[in-house]
Amino acid sequence: MSVLSVSIFQRATSLEEGGIVSPKEFLHLASRAAIDQAFTRLTKAGRLLRVGRGLYVAPVTSRFGTRSPAPEKVVAAVAHQKGEIALSHGAAAANALGLTTQVPVREVFLSSGPSRKLPLGKRIIDVRHAPRWQLILGTSRAGMAARALAWLGKEHLGEVLPKLREQLSAEDWEKLAAARASLPSLDGQGSRQCIGLCLKPIFPCRQKSVPRYWPSLLIAWIDPPTSLKRTFGWYGICRPYSTRQSARL
Repeated sequence: MSVLSVSIFQRATSLEEGGIVSPKEFLHLASRAAIDQAFTRLTKAGRLLRVGRGLYVAPVTSRFGTRSPAPEKVVAAVAHQKGEIALSHGAAAANALGLTTQVPVREVFLSSGPSRKLPLGKRIIDVRHAPRWQLILGTSRAGMAARALAWLGKEHLGEVLPKLREQLSAEDWEKLAAARASLPSLDGQGSRQCIGLCLKPIFPCRQKSVPRYWPSLLIAWIDPPTSLKRTFGWYGICRPYSTRQSARL
């Protein structure tokens, strides 16, 4: 290899798994045409993997052989370089939280940037633009819960919410409750219906062993499903969206 190719390869292998290396980093060593040729030769030789325009990663070599970097690390590195946020898809979040047994077949991620497809070896990583409310809680379990609920849809809420309450800690549940104002409609029809989580006193408490504020679900539907009424009860839990502000939840 030439001196330029060696410099590029050493830089790529010195980064963590999934680290991005770009031709712009080597403009002080040679012309852009020479740098592009060096990257092309390294890619054809299998020493680098091209994941996008001007974006390259080094494969991981171990005693078991050579493999592509983990998709989540590559997506995180690309998002960091572009100043974006990238998180796991709702299907993967639901599986990780135990809300579904379905294992995602495709590698799909949500991002604050534009939708794109990243080739990684023989696989294609699908990065989809997501609304801000699915990204505000980040990589926390509360954020995973919000994305999982969005993916599952309102028809499965009554079934998965009791499981979700068991999976989340009190701290994560409070984070999810604090973000209730940012959670929009799940019906996809553009109506003013929304779903949120709140901490609302259901009954007065005099015993110290029972918390004063019991976590409860606020489903802002004009007519909540019968399954939710049966699961969570009606008193103080389900309320129309139009009265949410006046109730000051």
